Amino acid sequence: MSSDPTDTSARRKPRPWTEADDAALIQMIEARHPPGEIARRLHRTVDAIRGRAAQLRLVLPSPLRPWRMGVRRNNNQEK
Repeated sequence: MSSDPTDTSARRKPRPWTEADDAALIQMIEARHPPGEIARRLHRTVDAIRGRAAQLRLVLPSPLRPWRMGVRRNNNQEK
């Protein structure tokens, strides 16, 4: 193995996505799991999860909106 940092031969090749991987990804996104958790469960990187979700035109849950779906905030409370 070369010590040349530009040598790409030591890099891993991306593992192809299977239909089962896609189904699991879709299920976890619909269940609002964060990208980090999805990555751990599918043994992939967060960047791989984001990239595949984009290819499938899926929207990942936002880390800035941690509240659950179906729970609404009432900003117009009467005083």
